[in-house]
Amino acid sequence: MDPYAPPLSDDHSTNPTGQGWDTIASPFAVSWSLFRHYFGLLLLCYAVVWMPLNLITAYADFYLIDEDDFQSSFRLQRMLGFWLGIIAEAAIISTVLDAWNGKRPKLGSGYANAFRSYGRMITTRFCWNLMVILGLLLLVVPGIWFIVRTLYIDAIAVAEKVHGPTAIRRSFELTRGRFGESFVVALLALAILLLTLMAFVIVYLPIVIMYEGESWLWVYEAVASLLFGLPMAYMHTLFACWYKKLASDELPTATSNDPWTLTPLPNSTVF
Repeated sequence: MDPYAPPLSDDHSTNPTGQGWDTIASPFAVSWSLFRHYFGLLLLCYAVVWMPLNLITAYADFYLIDEDDFQSSFRLQRMLGFWLGIIAEAAIISTVLDAWNGKRPKLGSGYANAFRSYGRMITTRFCWNLMVILGLLLLVVPGIWFIVRTLYIDAIAVAEKVHGPTAIRRSFELTRGRFGESFVVALLALAILLLTLMAFVIVYLPIVIMYEGESWLWVYEAVASLLFGLPMAYMHTLFACWYKKLASDELPTATSNDPWTLTPLPNSTVF
């Protein structure tokens, strides 16, 4: 079946893969279709913000931070990711949601919505980080449980235009009784990140060893770090699809204007 074909019925439990939303494989199939169809645009959403940030962190690692000071390097990357990296993440989510709702995804509109969502993303991430730290300090298991229950806070902040505690509470509502499914999603995301980290090491380390001391290595590190755009783009696509799936389960009936039904995918443009 063509994954880009329109839905076969108006039933909100049906999606373009031909599987019901009650099948756990369906959101994975839809997210993969969206990711493949908008691969270039999603990576561009990531690179616009993260390429400059990668250059900053790579330059700092090579020239400003002692090579043994991993804590300062990690702290710098976390700070840039928190304050600026979330703009790229919001742009990716906006692109996926636009495609889902039948709009033509554009880099410009994706970033316009990302900037409008910036305050909501900041407050949501701040509250999330604080609660994760408290959970992990108390016990590891509550921290992991909280992370799984709040996988969809970014998609909620962008789609439903809500701030920190409200986005977290909404994610808890959507995952009530669905912990097992969300745990599988979290494990997949973790596996993708680990595989990407391995790929980065394979690509990066041999060049660093061969050309140790070369002045351009910091630029190479910044470019190689764009590999992390692959899991970032797919993870947010996956989380957005699962958010739509869980939200659709709340609808008692569906109509032809059902906002949770994936329409045929339009082509993307930059602006």
